[in-house]
Amino acid sequence: MIGKQPVSILFRLFVLTFLAWVIWTPNLKILWVDGESMMPSYDDGDTVLMSINPYKNEKPRRLEPIVLWSEEYKCLLFKRIVGLPGELIEVKEG
Repeated sequence: MIGKQPVSILFRLFVLTFLAWVIWTPNLKILWVDGESMMPSYDDGDTVLMSINPYKNEKPRRLEPIVLWSEEYKCLLFKRIVGLPGELIEVKEG
């Protein structure tokens, strides 16, 4: 019924199912790192799979990567948390 190579066919079916799930799951996004702002953790050109709604049940943590919508650029941005709610952020020397 499955053929001569059932393990190979089942593996391919698993991979296709996983890819379909990733593509059509609204809370997960495939993102490409563009630029050096996330180095050294992520390099320019890296591909990441991120949840776009991770804080329903937990609080954000410092230095955690996040996905946010930019009205200025009209796209999703992949950035790192540098300040937490209630903190004052000061930018020095650029």
